[in-house]
Amino acid sequence: VTVVLGRILLKRHVSDSRLVLAGSVFLAIGWPLLQVTSLAIPEPLTIVVLLLLVLLLEDFNETSHPVVSLGAIVALLNLAFFLRYAGLAFIPASVFVVFISRKSIDGVLQRVLTTLALTLLALLGPCLWMLRNHSVDGSLLGPRYPPVFGVATVAYQYVLAIGKLFLPGPDVFEVVVFVAAVLATGLALRLVYDTVPGGLRVFLRRLGPWAVLLYVCISYVLYLYAAELSTKIDPVDSRLLVPIYVPCVILIVGLLESVFSRSSLSNR
Repeated sequence: VTVVLGRILLKRHVSDSRLVLAGSVFLAIGWPLLQVTSLAIPEPLTIVVLLLLVLLLEDFNETSHPVVSLGAIVALLNLAFFLRYAGLAFIPASVFVVFISRKSIDGVLQRVLTTLALTLLALLGPCLWMLRNHSVDGSLLGPRYPPVFGVATVAYQYVLAIGKLFLPGPDVFEVVVFVAAVLATGLALRLVYDTVPGGLRVFLRRLGPWAVLLYVCISYVLYLYAAELSTKIDPVDSRLLVPIYVPCVILIVGLLESVFSRSSLSNR
């Protein structure tokens, strides 16, 4: 199911059929997905829920049944929380996407009311669960202890986790992979930016189709980072980051297509 949904998103965002096929194969044989599907953990279902959520959010701007779509989004957000508490991270991203969507269809007041309804309904399940926990043991999300890692340590854990997510190996190798990936991404974005006439505003507008994927990835990473700094939890590793593995692969394939297309245009 994960590979099928990933392929649907790839075909939606990538026009080159060869890159779509390559990305689909990469998802199918990618070790992070193979690893989590072999374990009795909630990550596989969390990935499916997130991909369905991304599809609904991307379609929300032009849906003819906004109430039905909103209900499905609320259900997925609540399900994401009950699968993993980190599912809370998807609520702000979803709320923001819903608010900026349908500008040409709904007025400001209508979008504000829709966003407010989404926020309240998405938080309904988590709040009821926290109240239940508080009535049982006096805590909201179970016992919490002071954090054991500082800002620099957590940042380094992220470097290793992101590296292992795509190319597992020794820690030193992961750091090299991460630095190389950051430099390559920056160079690619610069190349695409230089070939887009109109400056930064036009460039940011071109990122619009990728907005939902970017928002959910950023929101999830920031949530985990804040959680690591606020309480004692498992160190960030590739398993904790695997829910955003598929969105990241789609973003990478889309960036590669943009680089190749811009390069071919500049060489003409």
